[in-house]
Amino acid sequence: MTLDELRRRHAATLERVNALIRAELQSDAAQVEDLRLAVERGRGKQIRPLLVAEISHAFGRSQDAALIGAVAEAIHCSSLVHDDIIDRCVLRRGQATMNALHGDAGALLLGDLLFTAVFSLAARQGEAWLCAEAAKTIKILCEGELLQQACRGRIATPISRYEEVIRRKTAALLEFAAFAAGRSAGASLKAQQELRAFASSLGIIFQIADDIADFRKAGQADEKDRGVDAANGFLTLPWLILLQKADAGERAWLSAALSSGRPLGLGDPQVAALAEKLELDAALAAALAPHLARAEAALRVLNVDIDTAGLQSFLKATLSAL
Repeated sequence: MTLDELRRRHAATLERVNALIRAELQSDAAQVEDLRLAVERGRGKQIRPLLVAEISHAFGRSQDAALIGAVAEAIHCSSLVHDDIIDRCVLRRGQATMNALHGDAGALLLGDLLFTAVFSLAARQGEAWLCAEAAKTIKILCEGELLQQACRGRIATPISRYEEVIRRKTAALLEFAAFAAGRSAGASLKAQQELRAFASSLGIIFQIADDIADFRKAGQADEKDRGVDAANGFLTLPWLILLQKADAGERAWLSAALSSGRPLGLGDPQVAALAEKLELDAALAAALAPHLARAEAALRVLNVDIDTAGLQSFLKATLSAL
């Protein structure tokens, strides 16, 4: 099963997700129309609401799937608006970012407005736990960004710290989506735990894949700014591995290049030569292996209770991007 097949299966739920978010973005503030259009036109793969829909389907109860999916998607969209301010991005999914259109102050307020939609939506579910879980997730996302800011420009950042950052910045929201879907669908406590474990590992793999794409496509025409991680001093897994494996001279050159403030990645001949010499691809595969193993272990446990073919599709699609 592919993600496209899953989207066809859950098309009605995804449309309901989008309708719920549209309704929350009604405003007489003119800037909000640009936000609404950006959310409409730049939906991307909608991985989080799709994950909610599939888990709800697998457990045979989808009453709250659209609402939970909308909460997760609203958190995601608001975090992207704020991330674009921090990263000084001007392009997101082929469209101008909110900060490019309205400046940092306007974009900050638009991102905040989306956060208010999160709690407005969560409150409709009628049980306090969903609001509490949404609040906890947003807190974890903010903490992840603060940890990343603390590591900015530090070439000695350990890979374990990088993984902690992406666990909070990316995996936490997938954890929320999977857990909330399972709890709402009546999954056992054990199944809820395994759903969290699967989604956490999936999120880490997903972010590593995106960071590798940023490294590989730096300087290329793409639907989003590429190479900005290095330009902004955020050292992702490919850079940390190169710095770890490089000798003193190579590390000095990498440090100087990364301090230049320009988009940098595999398109640079010296970076490409260094990546080949230090066998970067093999090192990346080795770093991914434990997260993949944890995701597969969680699926084996879940397979006792539900058909996990749909969940396996998320993992396969993420790996295929590598």
